[in-house]
Amino acid sequence: MNELVTENPELAANDLVMAKQMAETLHSHYPGHAWAVTCDGATGIATVRNLALSGNWGFTLKLTTTYSASEFRRRIVMAGGELLERYHAICDQVGPMPAPAQAPPEVGLDEVTNG
Repeated sequence: MNELVTENPELAANDLVMAKQMAETLHSHYPGHAWAVTCDGATGIATVRNLALSGNWGFTLKLTTTYSASEFRRRIVMAGGELLERYHAICDQVGPMPAPAQAPPEVGLDEVTNG
C-alpha cells in the first residue's frame, strides 16, 4: 500500500497556497467529497484524488502547461468531475458515498504514488 503521508514534510509556501486553492475549488464545485490534492512546483506536477473513491487513482496535472489562474481552476474542476464520472459517483452528492465495486477504467487516469 502506498503511504499518503510524505517522508519529507517540508513544503514550499507557494505549493501550499496552490494546493489550498485547488482544494477550495474542488470543494466549491463538488461539495461533500474527500478531495486530496498536492502541488509540487519543483517537479511541475499537481495531483487530484478523491480518498472516498480511491487513494491510488487520480489525475496528474502538469503545471508547465497552464498559463493562467482561470485555466488552472478549469483543469482542476474537469479533473475532479472526470474522476467522479469514472466511479459513477454523483457530482453534487453530499454525504457518505458508496464504495466502488471496481477500479475505474484506466484510460486517462494515473496511479498516484508518493515517492
